[in-house]
Amino acid sequence: MKLVHPDFFFPIELSEIEIPVLILENPSCFRKFVWEIRKQVAGGEGQWVFSENNKPLKMARTCELILDPFALDVNQRKILTSLYDRVEKNVSCSELLLSWNKAESYFQNMTEELLSTVDEFPLIYRNDISIKEFLKFIDVRFEESTKDILEYMIDYMRMSSEVAGTRLFVLCNLKPFFDSRELGYLYEQALYHKFCLLLVEGYVPDRKEEREKWWIVDKDNCVIMPTDV
Repeated sequence: MKLVHPDFFFPIELSEIEIPVLILENPSCFRKFVWEIRKQVAGGEGQWVFSENNKPLKMARTCELILDPFALDVNQRKILTSLYDRVEKNVSCSELLLSWNKAESYFQNMTEELLSTVDEFPLIYRNDISIKEFLKFIDVRFEESTKDILEYMIDYMRMSSEVAGTRLFVLCNLKPFFDSRELGYLYEQALYHKFCLLLVEGYVPDRKEEREKWWIVDKDNCVIMPTDV
């Protein structure tokens, strides 16, 4: 997989084995990168192209930008909607569909009995509630753990990857939060759960971890390629 932009003459190579680190020392360059990625991940226009085998992927569906690891929510709308879609699809292809149809018929009968208690009023109701709507009504959600921020972030990325189909997580200024052992664990989990990471830093870190591959754009916008770092 690759991430490319016309203003960057080099492609950022992405894989589940190596961890690319893009270091943008120029604040204007850093700000422009974050702004454009953020806009495209939200479904807007931009010039970044995320591709696999030279086939462009929709960034709004496959990428996520994490600016603050403390603000992650495993029960955000995108993830829950994907979860409900997944449950509905699985039920429609299984023997559970018959059970759901029976339950739906029971709900309709029960609704008619309830409304019959006020039969002096003309009333109408929906009788075609979907599995997805039912799950939303009973507030099905992921149980939030009390783990530390690293474990919570990994759980979040795993759920977003497996449920919502996120392929790439762009992490801004992550290194100040975690030491070498913790970053190594994060990289191992990304490899195990098969999602890609891209770290974006505003300065050259004081350490380069195993598996990391650095691209540096210095304050004068000169590029230092991974082979030179």
